[in-house]
Amino acid sequence: MEKQKSLTVFTPTYNRKDLLRNCYESLKRQTSYDFIWLVIDDGSDDGTEAEVTAWSSHDNPFRIVYVYKENGGLHTAYNTALEHIDTELCVCIDSDDCLTDDAVETILDFWSEFKRSDVAGIVALNKTKEQNILGTLLPNLPTAHIIDLYCKYNCRHDLKMIYRTDILKENAPIPVFPSERFMNPYYLFLKVDKEYPMLLLNRPVCIVDYQPDGMSSGIISQYIQSPNSYAELRRMMMSMPGAGRAYIFKNAIHYVSSMIFAARPHMIKQAPKKAAVCLALLPGIVLNIFIRFVHRIKKIGLR
Repeated sequence: MEKQKSLTVFTPTYNRKDLLRNCYESLKRQTSYDFIWLVIDDGSDDGTEAEVTAWSSHDNPFRIVYVYKENGGLHTAYNTALEHIDTELCVCIDSDDCLTDDAVETILDFWSEFKRSDVAGIVALNKTKEQNILGTLLPNLPTAHIIDLYCKYNCRHDLKMIYRTDILKENAPIPVFPSERFMNPYYLFLKVDKEYPMLLLNRPVCIVDYQPDGMSSGIISQYIQSPNSYAELRRMMMSMPGAGRAYIFKNAIHYVSSMIFAARPHMIKQAPKKAAVCLALLPGIVLNIFIRFVHRIKKIGLR
């Protein structure tokens, strides 16, 4: 009987068939194959299923699991992935990204040496295709909370999170609002962060390649199309222990703007930091007007 794998690499994808091949090739180059590749197809119609099925028929040194679901956005793909993962650890690798050749081995060796019951997993680094570390190095500490990395230690850019599956499952699912497709999975990470710190691995394990049509590219439209999702995310951000005043106030402004877009009353009553939201009312209104203006300009093609 095959030994239970230790890690699931899961990849949400939507119409990224050509880019997905690079991710697949990086998995074939791994120095350890103690993992499963779980592909969550979020309603693709570009032949992704046929492509992944063809790869599955190859003599791969790792197992490929393909799951198709109706299109619902990245956060719903995360929720679906967590329903199918049963390994100790899991990590999301986007369809346009790749693992470094020794990523799986590095992650599992580090976990084997430093694993603890009071941590949620590992934070590692990303790098660019040009082999440059993306953002800043992590502080020289054994563990830290994610919110502290950003607010206290001024870490910048995306970090790669490798989680204990049991803890993610305990805190899932990510909220889903009808007709809204843009809820950042970072919400789930912050929810976990309220209780558990992460081990810090100051090495890159992922090569990122941001695409022009990626999630961050249409952020203005997303604010308008998914206001309840963004309000919920900002509410979580404001409620984080250890969040600094500037961080709370910035998210309070975005919270006000999102609540206006969502046409939801009682924004102060529902806020975890009511004083901050009161102070953010005017800036939030201004931000909402600015987002509407930029969105209108983009729609009529003047920008």
